[in-house]
Amino acid sequence: MGLFTRIGLIGTVVFATSVADAATITGTVKGPDGQAFRGAFVQARNAKTKITVSVLSDNQGNYRVPDLGPGDYRVSIRAPGFSAAPRSDVKLSADQSAAYDFALAKSFVKWNEISMYQGSSCGHSSTSPNRSPRTSSIT
Repeated sequence: MGLFTRIGLIGTVVFATSVADAATITGTVKGPDGQAFRGAFVQARNAKTKITVSVLSDNQGNYRVPDLGPGDYRVSIRAPGFSAAPRSDVKLSADQSAAYDFALAKSFVKWNEISMYQGSSCGHSSTSPNRSPRTSSIT
């Protein structure tokens, strides 16, 4: 058996083992009106490794964060103009599936959450005396 064949077999076994032991977080994101919210970033951050995995909620507001290693996670939502309380101390073990639903509330838009193009379309100029450097309310 050649060296590359052995390395390929070992890699396949390690990958299959790591995926088999992976945990998953699923749930639903709803807007302030109680309807499904499409396009919210759902972020799962591992407390030990500081690695963040981000996915988007689909048309029905559902999200799925697959292939997570065991550990403690913080699950949060990012959607410009909205906020939701994050879930801290989410403890996942191998092969565990956990479900967390989020309800969004209207909030301020932080300038670091939008692109320059989106910011310029809000009607603010960089010299506007009334512009807050950090947040702006968009209704």
